[in-house]
Amino acid sequence: MAASPEDSLSFPVSATGSIRVAWVTGHGALLRHGRTFQMMAIGLIDEMTEVLVLCPPEVDAGALPAPVIQVVRYRYNPWLPWRRRRGLVQELARRDIGLLHCVEGEALSVTRHLAGAAGLPLVVSCYSLQEALALGPDPRQHGMLAASEPIARALTGRYRTESVFLVRPGVFLTGAGRSPRPEGRRVAIMAGGGRFDDARAFEGLLKAFHLVRQRRGDCLFFLMGSGPAEHAIRRRAAALELLGDLTFIDYAGPAQLPAVFKAADMYVSLRAGGEVDLASLQAMAAGVPVVAAGEGGSDFLVDGQTARFFRGDDGEDLAGKIVGLLDAPEAAATLVRGAAALLEKQHSPAAMIGQLVRIYRHVLGDVARGKLSGGDTK
Repeated sequence: MAASPEDSLSFPVSATGSIRVAWVTGHGALLRHGRTFQMMAIGLIDEMTEVLVLCPPEVDAGALPAPVIQVVRYRYNPWLPWRRRRGLVQELARRDIGLLHCVEGEALSVTRHLAGAAGLPLVVSCYSLQEALALGPDPRQHGMLAASEPIARALTGRYRTESVFLVRPGVFLTGAGRSPRPEGRRVAIMAGGGRFDDARAFEGLLKAFHLVRQRRGDCLFFLMGSGPAEHAIRRRAAALELLGDLTFIDYAGPAQLPAVFKAADMYVSLRAGGEVDLASLQAMAAGVPVVAAGEGGSDFLVDGQTARFFRGDDGEDLAGKIVGLLDAPEAAATLVRGAAALLEKQHSPAAMIGQLVRIYRHVLGDVARGKLSGGDTK
């Protein structure tokens, strides 16, 4: 079983003093997890932990608090001669970095290379079931950080149990006392989200919006996302005569979600894959009822307790769930209260930061005791 925040105090922590860790990202992590990383970075300051972020040159690092976090850009090409890549290793040594933290699967190759070349221990964050199954064994990986229980189970089924740790993303509850819909407002506002990779995945959602408008009258819809299928999705929305009431929002990252959720009466998530659904997590924290296509890789989506589930390709079923919550404000409020209770218990920012620091110190302590090697420096 993965180590949880509650039992992590039993770690044999022996590393003391300040920690210097480098977070290694690819192209997507700062977009998907920018608010979480921002929260982590600020909280780690109080825990005597200094963070350096390594990311590709084209990635927007504006969500990270500067100058608290320093950013180093890298271009990684494994086919380049070693002499062209050693500058990054020298930079880690110059900054006295003691630990590498790979924060997304895309960056795993470069992080493993750096760990071996610089002789540093490595921990890996895992936010999806697909990543958990694709990680593969590597002697340089001294800790795997699962963002949910389903991902932790997938990891412990394949790797050493003692190297798997459960670190749920933390969120601040901003929706306390919020009513499902402001009094006096007749128009129902619904937001939906997902990747615009396959237009067929949105067929049920668009049909549901069409049916909800027929049954409820005044409705406004927002659809957040980006991807190659956007034009096909727009064409389908036009065929259902939705464009007058439907606004497409190009998803620019988690920073834009609070403004959307402040106005929304409901959030519909199509992310039924194996990822941790961070948009739904933020909606729940904002006091917005969530209707989701399933739990996927998330352990905070619980049908009937924190969210209402629908069959992902069934527009009739989704429309019924939406209308049911709009017609029964107390049922929606019950979901909001259930979500808030679970998030307060399992997704506290303080618990996330404390767990992360204990894992860093645990790994560094094992290295200091000689139980782990920092990496292959050959």
